[in-house]
Amino acid sequence: MHLYQITKKLLSSLASKSPLTKQCLFILVLCGYLLLFIAGPESDIVATALTLGLCLVIFIITTYTILYATIIKNRINLSVSLPSESLYATQSFTAILSLPSLNSMPGILHEFSPVFEHHGATATKIRLLTTPESTRVALPITLPHRGNWRILAIKCSVKDVTGFADITWTIPIDTTCCVLPQKALASTYPVLSSSQRAGDVAPDLARRVGDPYDLKQYHPSDGVKKIVWKVFAKSGELLSRHPEPSMTPEGFVGVFVAARRTDDTICSAALDYIAALEDLEIDIRLACQGLGDLPIAHDTTSSRDLLIDAVWNSNDSSSPVPDMQKLLDACSQYVTFGAVETILIFVSGDRLEQSGETTKLVELGTWLEQQGISPTYMLIEPSQNIREAPSERTLLEQLHLVTKEDSPIVTSGEYRQFLGICLTRQWEVYT
Repeated sequence: MHLYQITKKLLSSLASKSPLTKQCLFILVLCGYLLLFIAGPESDIVATALTLGLCLVIFIITTYTILYATIIKNRINLSVSLPSESLYATQSFTAILSLPSLNSMPGILHEFSPVFEHHGATATKIRLLTTPESTRVALPITLPHRGNWRILAIKCSVKDVTGFADITWTIPIDTTCCVLPQKALASTYPVLSSSQRAGDVAPDLARRVGDPYDLKQYHPSDGVKKIVWKVFAKSGELLSRHPEPSMTPEGFVGVFVAARRTDDTICSAALDYIAALEDLEIDIRLACQGLGDLPIAHDTTSSRDLLIDAVWNSNDSSSPVPDMQKLLDACSQYVTFGAVETILIFVSGDRLEQSGETTKLVELGTWLEQQGISPTYMLIEPSQNIREAPSERTLLEQLHLVTKEDSPIVTSGEYRQFLGICLTRQWEVYT
């Protein structure tokens, strides 16, 4: 077994540095063994003739393939065209690969596949054994999550059908697929405000101000006009009116999207929520995990672009506190009167079901409380059947009433634990 592993590793190394495949190198090694130890002229002339004939066939086929690849390599030029409509994660779309006019030789197989800058893309490899009828060939592509997926090159390969020779090279191109988060069900989250102030301190009278309907204990600085004399006549207690709080100004919301690369569902829900706020002419400031040096978003378009641009940094295991701090700085600059009182945090339930993620988000909420800000969590319930242990079966499965695929959702407990912590600390949660 050890000798087999060494031989396989040696053949793979030689195949990576030469146009010959591992199968071809194995046959050549076998032929050499037969010529040296078995098929000698004095022992077996038939075996010698067959071995030399096989070596000659391999030489002819590989030489033929290498010469053809050398000729076509200098003539071929490729380009990729993307569809004009919006592209969404996990949804397959068809790109168009423009090929030159190939005059395919008999027994030659052409292969073309895109090379992406980041891993995870799924693309169909195009195989052409005969001359294609058209120079435009469909290339189905599926991308797993949102982001700007850049195609760096097209990998080209020319090989013979016997599998003896394989000549591979790449043609550089620069095409980017802008992939939006996969669509989710419309969210039903309530419209909340991140800041409040007394209505009578509004600098612009044309904006929303509070009416003086709230009551408080009288203070000499309130003046005589604000005393509620009817209450004084009945109870003998001095109370004065003061303005109700009003949203600042015409509504203001600070949003933080705690989304990793695969959390497209919560990104879609956050974008729907931002669009609803924009329709109500409510100002927003949005940041997300992996913000880095990117600017804070302030509308639907910039929010979508931010969630796409920050995706490659969103799997960082570091704390989300620095990104949240940048959001708070932007909110503080916007709120000139009053203070930021709450921040909306969008979180996927699938993320909370994974070990350690609940701790990170609780620490983020605790840090916000230390800044005098109440966290408000916008959640999407877990979508996967996550179990306490892979071998554990539910009661319905044990009674053979349902199969494992039809078993009800059983969460791992992390999601329920997070809801319990929010309830204990009196953090608002909306699902």
